Amino acid sequence: MYALFVADNLKRGGIEMAKIKVEFKSGKKIVTHPDGAVKKYTKADTEKQKDYLQRRRQDLDRQISHIDEDLVNIDKSVTKKKAV
Repeated sequence: MYALFVADNLKRGGIEMAKIKVEFKSGKKIVTHPDGAVKKYTKADTEKQKDYLQRRRQDLDRQISHIDEDLVNIDKSVTKKKAV
């Protein structure tokens, strides 16, 4: 699914990106791309995308937690060697 939130007139590296038109009509988000392509997102589509991103955030938080535990264990292993 195309990103639901797109910055208008975003500049990166001195290159101006094409403008994307975003409108809200009849309970839908309508995104018009510079090439003329039109994408319509309903409330259900947006909620589905939000749910996906929240699940992904939980997965990332879990992975970060595991990495934090690994870092603590690495620090402990260095401390044990110095103490011996």
